[in-house]
Amino acid sequence: MSFCYTSPMEVGYYGYRLLILRNIVTFMDGHNELIVRWDNAPHHPSVDTFPHHIHNQKGIFSSQQPTLQQVLQEYIQYC
Repeated sequence: MSFCYTSPMEVGYYGYRLLILRNIVTFMDGHNELIVRWDNAPHHPSVDTFPHHIHNQKGIFSSQQPTLQQVLQEYIQYC
């Protein structure tokens, strides 16, 4: 990802949480249920955009490396 935090960064707004640590970005609702997570851990080699991929409630999908702006836009869309 084009941004990287060596210490955890957490943003909370109306029960939604956005957690950023290194190359993993996790967005959860107020019940700590996953909304979306972007990462580049090499544990899904069958994904077209390996190692980059996205997790959501429907499964694991191909995803390009997001910019911080894209992550924040996704977050704002839910809040």
